[in-house]
Amino acid sequence: MASLEERLGRSQKNSADMDKMRGDLMGEVRQMSIQVERSREKLSRCRTEREANAAQREIEELRKLYRDREIEVEKLDGFLEQARTDMAQIVVERDAIVLDLSAGRKRHRGSARTGRGRRGREGSDSQRLGRQRAAGLVPTL
Repeated sequence: MASLEERLGRSQKNSADMDKMRGDLMGEVRQMSIQVERSREKLSRCRTEREANAAQREIEELRKLYRDREIEVEKLDGFLEQARTDMAQIVVERDAIVLDLSAGRKRHRGSARTGRGRRGREGSDSQRLGRQRAAGLVPTL
């Protein structure tokens, strides 16, 4: 149980870190988009071939960086989805253990109160057979 809680905590921390990194990358992507637009405007204002070539190289570099950031965001999205799936699985495992433990405690409390064990109200097989004979219903064996 403690190991599940530890795994869940680590997964939540990693997920939060990845979310923060994704937000930072998205901010960079937005800034690069603005830079590409400015470079296009600069390209349209060029007067010489030299200025046009420099502006074109700048645009190409920014586009490459923009694509790289988008790929990083996509990879991070995949990792985030995997982390969320892992966290959901850990929660399911933890809840199953908690349910089993609580069911075991209820059974234990019930048998301690009644003194009848797992059978509850029915009692043992011999007690049930005795009640049936008393009622005149002898089962065939």
